Amino acid sequence: MIWLYYLLEANLYLVVFYGFYLIFLQKETFYGLNRGYLICSSLFSFAIPFLQIGRFNGLVYGNTAMDLVYINPNLGKMQNDSLSLASSGNIVVAVYLLIAVLFIIKLSISFFKIISLAIRARREKLGGIVYIELSSSATAFSFFNLLFINPSSTEKLTILKHEMVHIRQRHSLDILFFELLKILNWFNPIVWLIQKDIKLLHEYIADAVTTNSDVQKHEYAMFLIQNSFGVTPNYLTNQIFNQSILKRRINMLNKKRSAGAARLKILLTVPVVGGMLFASTLAFSKDYEMIDLYPEKYSVDNSQVVTSKPNQEPVAKKKRFKLNHKISEKTKIFTSYDNRLVVINGNSSQSGVIMEVEGYDKLVELNAKEATAKYGSGAASGALIFTGKNTKTLSVRDDIRFPPPIVVKDSRIPPPPKPGNKSRSRTVDINGEKIKFPPPAPRKEKKKQYRTVDANGQKIKFPPPIVVKDRPIPPPPPPIDPPKPEPTTENEQTKLEGTGQYSSDRN
Repeated sequence: MIWLYYLLEANLYLVVFYGFYLIFLQKETFYGLNRGYLICSSLFSFAIPFLQIGRFNGLVYGNTAMDLVYINPNLGKMQNDSLSLASSGNIVVAVYLLIAVLFIIKLSISFFKIISLAIRARREKLGGIVYIELSSSATAFSFFNLLFINPSSTEKLTILKHEMVHIRQRHSLDILFFELLKILNWFNPIVWLIQKDIKLLHEYIADAVTTNSDVQKHEYAMFLIQNSFGVTPNYLTNQIFNQSILKRRINMLNKKRSAGAARLKILLTVPVVGGMLFASTLAFSKDYEMIDLYPEKYSVDNSQVVTSKPNQEPVAKKKRFKLNHKISEKTKIFTSYDNRLVVINGNSSQSGVIMEVEGYDKLVELNAKEATAKYGSGAASGALIFTGKNTKTLSVRDDIRFPPPIVVKDSRIPPPPKPGNKSRSRTVDINGEKIKFPPPAPRKEKKKQYRTVDANGQKIKFPPPIVVKDRPIPPPPPPIDPPKPEPTTENEQTKLEGTGQYSSDRN
């Protein structure tokens, strides 16, 4: 399945390159440059997945070592699921190969038709070109150095001039290259469009060279129109008469030539390629070998470097084997696992995720078929057999458990609970003895006493007085004498004078 992921990544780059061609280059008249761009971009699309720039990791993540790794606790279940996914992946691979084989058969049939036609017809070789006469057909086409033409055709010299451009510039190699690319990437419609455009560019180039001298563009266009109808196109050859692309060829003949400065658009591919290298380095996890164009630099701590004395024998380096687990640089999570069974001196019951094996003397790798026959279904992905006395495994365990908390008994007796209802009584365990506290007695609320006063036949209730404690009661006030009446008559005044009260008051 690794090569399938590689094809998907390469086809993604191919889509980006073709999109750039449609936007910036398709309408320009420098056909040779466009032809070179389509061929080179297709090759780069399948080469970039093997390239990376390690410095990008330092720019994005920094030069930090990976100390912690998250292990999914459901790792065992995921490994079992990977086996089921492998079976479904085999179905996908089978369908892919079946369709690819059908395209190979189709290509072989086209080759056979061209070769059989060349063998049956009369042929003549001049200057490295094999001229094959088609007396029963008015069409003309070329395939590598084979030129098929009707000797009685009108404008024979024009046809020969056109087809010789295809032969000299080796346009058949381009067609064969994209045919093979189509077999490998039949699921990508962009490959089909690129093949169509490359054949169109071949005709643009041949038309431009043919009409460059001796042949007028108007006469050449009328010649193509008169001979293109009724001709069956062959996708494997270069044909001068092709009705499906006739209109575009005539339009391009009459189009004004692009300025030389338009060629500078090709420089815009530099940031596009840079972005693809960035994606190849950071966005995709790779299980295949890669070429680092600009590796990342790491700082070395000189204090940890051990130097040996001149007379000291060199220490033998332990053998170490690292399993192909893939870990995401961003999330520190395993993205894929090496599911091969690890057997250490006949023991295959190691727990946890084995990262490395060191100190072994011998290593034997078994493929899936051999491992399954020897160790059963648990080795469906293959097996690694290590032998040696000092063999050790470095693993990350996913069954880490924390110890239970230490409980210290408190010998102090807690205070009794607050009184409450019987239903709220509780029992407390103190040093192994259960003590039951009685429920609290319910509080009785005192009813407020009111005083009723009957005023004019209406009963009015007054609340009880507010009694303030610890406050002294003031003594009662002294009695006040009633006021003395004033004399109103002379007799009363005489009486008062006789008693002596009046006079004394006045004095």
